Amino acid sequence: MAVSNKPTGPFKDPLNKPLIEKGTKRGQMIDPMVFVDDDGAAYLYWGQGQCNIVKLNNDMISVDTSKIISFKPPGYNEGPFVIKRKGIYYLMWSEYDTRDPRYSIAYAT
Repeated sequence: MAVSNKPTGPFKDPLNKPLIEKGTKRGQMIDPMVFVDDDGAAYLYWGQGQCNIVKLNNDMISVDTSKIISFKPPGYNEGPFVIKRKGIYYLMWSEYDTRDPRYSIAYAT
């Protein structure tokens, strides 16, 4: 977690600890991304080995870890990314390992 008054920084850690502690869920706690929906609600996506999602609290620097949802689409490896276009939500992710000839990007709607 890092905050700044400008997109160019400087950035500061408002918590002085990880937002989601190591070991909270299976897999590596990497590749975070925040999706802000039309109603202003913000959701954190992350994870290697499984995709995790949790709604951020209004302060944008805290979550209720008891509400984390974890799932693993077939082939999912890492790098979840969410957009909404014309009312449809798209979840994208990397499949397999970058060294694997099957390495690819997949998505679900």
